[in-house]
Amino acid sequence: GATLLHQGPAGYFRGGLTREPGYPAVVGLSMLLGDRLGVSYQRVLTTLQLGVLLLTQLLLFRALLALGVGARARTLAVLYLGLSPAIVNSALSLFSEVVTYPLLLGGLLLLERGRRGLAGSRAATVTTAAAAGATFAALTLCKAVFEAVTPLLAVLLVVLVWVARGPGTTRRALLFALVTMTVFAAPV
Repeated sequence: GATLLHQGPAGYFRGGLTREPGYPAVVGLSMLLGDRLGVSYQRVLTTLQLGVLLLTQLLLFRALLALGVGARARTLAVLYLGLSPAIVNSALSLFSEVVTYPLLLGGLLLLERGRRGLAGSRAATVTTAAAAGATFAALTLCKAVFEAVTPLLAVLLVVLVWVARGPGTTRRALLFALVTMTVFAAPV
């Protein structure tokens, strides 16, 4: 994080890539905010990560709502996510990958929105696909394994649409997958 803060991306990448740059960027942001606010960066980072956990809970709620999960089960799942010792520990730990939680849920929600909106306008399809691609690119910059997972999700989307709706909508699903993967691959 300090290298990104003081030397920028060029300084960070100068010595070769030693880890994904997403989380060090969050640490660098915490250091910058800590300096400006006159508090330790660990306090800022912990606050940011707790905010990320809250955002994750909200996205989980939306995902469960979209899946038609009942109110009681939704409430229990969201509460568990916020109270789980493992999840809370990851939100309070330095060098935690907690930032991946909302990015993954957000990306999956965008894929679902794209799947549901395939019969809508072409512009909406492209916009949602671009947002999904950018979200999965950000996710990959935080956790590299998603470089392999994201293409599989795009292919799965096309296959599910083809099986459920037939070849007409499949062309739109292919457009969605192509735009998603193009935006995803740009920074990765």
